[in-house]
Amino acid sequence: MSAHLKDAEGKRHEIGASCVLGRMPDCSIQLAGTRVSRRHALVHSMDGVQHWVVDLGSTNGVLVNGHRIQQPQALRTGDEIRVGDNRLVFHADSPQQDALDTLEHQLKTARAEAEVSALNYGIVVVGANGRPQFSTARAREWLVVYFPQTRRDSLPDEMLRWLKQRAGSPAGSCPPLIVAQDNRRLLVRMTERGGDEVILTLTEESPASLKALVERLGLTEREAEVLHWVVEGKSNSEAAIILDISVRTVDKHLQNVFSKLGVENRSAALRVVMFALGR
Repeated sequence: MSAHLKDAEGKRHEIGASCVLGRMPDCSIQLAGTRVSRRHALVHSMDGVQHWVVDLGSTNGVLVNGHRIQQPQALRTGDEIRVGDNRLVFHADSPQQDALDTLEHQLKTARAEAEVSALNYGIVVVGANGRPQFSTARAREWLVVYFPQTRRDSLPDEMLRWLKQRAGSPAGSCPPLIVAQDNRRLLVRMTERGGDEVILTLTEESPASLKALVERLGLTEREAEVLHWVVEGKSNSEAAIILDISVRTVDKHLQNVFSKLGVENRSAALRVVMFALGR
């Protein structure tokens, strides 16, 4: 969903999937002022619909409508973001507003906790030395769970190797790092790359999504697994390696999946999956 920020002079700044606000020249939106940190804030959308603003550990904080935020803050059209002496107003197309209104309604129901849990994600800002410069509480929690031998002031060796392999690649083109543990898995995605810093987003998934594909779409467990990895952007050969089956078997399962879903390609299958999972 398209969205933009408008500054005090009326200049429009497109956001896209994410943008960094800060003092450095390579920030998506460069802001002036001694109270602005090098990488001050991130405006980010995980699903392409709802945008959030996150304080990246700035010294002077981020204010939304006059209140300093302590955690990722959902944005709606007309919200004012203040970074130092800079004021930016958030604007989005009307469907985004509808999405936030729906979320607010859910928050008033008994189902709120379960519905909002899907929005949880972590953020880590990695410096040139490979050490985390900032991380949210949820990110720190997952790093401890999935990499228990790693010191709190360091990144896991597996994540460092993954970043090194993708040095120089555009952030949006990098496939996620996937770490499985006890039937759950952590997905690490490169959201933004600028200068000597990289911004990572972390999400966690459970078997519930695979179970939903089986129950709601009438798939076998193996078909659901194949579809799951295809939706994650894996090629048939990559899915075969992950599932320890042949590429021919993956091809056969995908043919069955497309037939059951009444679609002809991966993009159409993705739309069906997102609908089935309530995304």
